[in-house]
Amino acid sequence: MGFRWGFLSAYDKLIDIKGNIYDTIDTVANSLEYEDEATLDARWLRKNIATQTLPNGICSLPIKQTCPHANACLTCPSFRTDSQHLSTHREQLTRTKNMIDIATKQGMVRQVELNQAVATSLENIIETING
Repeated sequence: MGFRWGFLSAYDKLIDIKGNIYDTIDTVANSLEYEDEATLDARWLRKNIATQTLPNGICSLPIKQTCPHANACLTCPSFRTDSQHLSTHREQLTRTKNMIDIATKQGMVRQVELNQAVATSLENIIETING
């Protein structure tokens, strides 16, 4: 297709916490018929995601569901991000690794486990963005 829709053109290929890539244009093109750009954006958003913006991506949880977790996005399979948030991911990975080091030294096993899951997701995302 020779055009890009408003909402979708704001994002590169979206990446989940495991490093899987989602091509937003193909996803939308396969699920909707051609209409004007504003209608396509509105229909896609209503149909597909809760449109909750996050500081480093978006939530792709279906609109009819609610998230039972506070601040668990980087361990949630509904989280999506793209290359525009790379510096945020790198900064968060640095802070997360520092927290893991501190928690390890203090014998805080559960904090290490929780933060390691976040670090793994961030490493997957950063590796995929960097190609």
